[in-house]
This record gives sequence, C-alpha cells and structure tokens, in this order.
Amino acid sequence: MSAKPCNILCIEDEDEIRTTIAEVLEDEGYAVSTAANGRDGLALAIEQRPDLIICDIFMPHLDGFAVCREFHAANAGNEHVPFIFLSALPQDDAMLKRQRVVFDAYLTKPVDFDDLLAKIAVLT
Repeated sequence: MSAKPCNILCIEDEDEIRTTIAEVLEDEGYAVSTAANGRDGLALAIEQRPDLIICDIFMPHLDGFAVCREFHAANAGNEHVPFIFLSALPQDDAMLKRQRVVFDAYLTKPVDFDDLLAKIAVLT
C-alpha cells in the first residue's frame, strides 16, 4: 500500500457483498466509501475523487460500464484513478472491448479477498 492513506470507493448493489468488502478493506487500513447503485456511486466518485474504485458491472440505475465511462469523462485531465470491475460473470474480453471502457482489473464473484487486496496493492 502507498505511504498515504488510500481512499477506496466500493459501488455494489448487493448489501452483503458491499458490506463485506468495506469491512475487509477497513481492517487493512483503507478508508472506504460505499454506494448501493451506479448513479449514487458515480456522484460520489466525482465528488470525492477516490484513489481507487471497485465497481460491480450489473447494477440498477446505471451499470458499471456507464459509471466507468462517465467518471473518466468527468475526470479527464486529472490523475488516473484505478478502476476494478466486479462481476458474477467470467471476464469476456470481446464484450468488454465493445463497451469501450478503460479499467485496470476484473474480478469475479465470489470475491477472493487475497486477490482483491493484491490488485489494490499493485494499483495504489
């Protein structure tokens, strides 16, 4: 982890998953904000400019692809914020390419927390 405190935003519509991710990350010393849907998550991401975003793909109000695209558009010209997608589906590179999103990692559910923590350590 970087020397400065790392602020992470977790956007996940499933309460249990969102809460567990936040608890695990907080236990590791990260500051965590959460949102239960894409619309609220995008608003928090733009307002807070976290150091890293973890985002489910399939959510109500705004899916993860739209959150990613809109956040990058709003953040254009600023320092890159790493983006980790979560999904119950295995990574489909062709589908991701069609979505035209820029992201740094893709993890499948159920979340492997050792893998998640390793990815965060590399990206922050």
